[in-house]
Amino acid sequence: MPDPVKAIAEPAGSLATPQQPATGNAYLLGCLAALAVVFIWSSWLVASRSGALSGLTVYDLAALRYAISGLVALPFVLYFKPWKTLTIGQIAVLTMLLGPVYIMLVFNGFVFAPAAHGGIFMNGVLPVMTLAIGWLWLREAPRWQQLVAAAFILLATVAVASDKSQIAVAGSWRGDLLFLAAAAFFSMYMVLSRVWRI
Repeated sequence: MPDPVKAIAEPAGSLATPQQPATGNAYLLGCLAALAVVFIWSSWLVASRSGALSGLTVYDLAALRYAISGLVALPFVLYFKPWKTLTIGQIAVLTMLLGPVYIMLVFNGFVFAPAAHGGIFMNGVLPVMTLAIGWLWLREAPRWQQLVAAAFILLATVAVASDKSQIAVAGSWRGDLLFLAAAAFFSMYMVLSRVWRI
């Protein structure tokens, strides 16, 4: 029987493959994709906070989130069959990392803290956490450009978080801690998705 820790910890090949610089249409497509990601994540933060303030419970919000995203993703999942390369244990780990635990942390965070805090303490630190986990766990040393970018992200996060007008929400620190925990779960999911080549 294979060792589950070894299966998780060992990537299937080198992850630090050099990337060729994008040119022409590929560069434009990359820029448009980046803008789409910013729009989608920002909209999701605002919609999630709005839902947390509505009459719906966090369980209602979680059910809506997975029902809608499940219907949208189902044709792609059935076409690409990503489970073919995964064990039952790997599927269970990925499901728990970005499934009910993650989403309950996020929605409960929005009960205590405003949408801006989700952007700061969850999405803001997500790239830095992912870089750190990849470095510590996979021994994938970041490039100097990544370290500079991480420093800027942390500096911006600290600057925004130190703004008293943003933080002066009673009990928001509880939501902030939940957002940080959610970011850690998402970061682990992203690293494992890369290790298991999903």
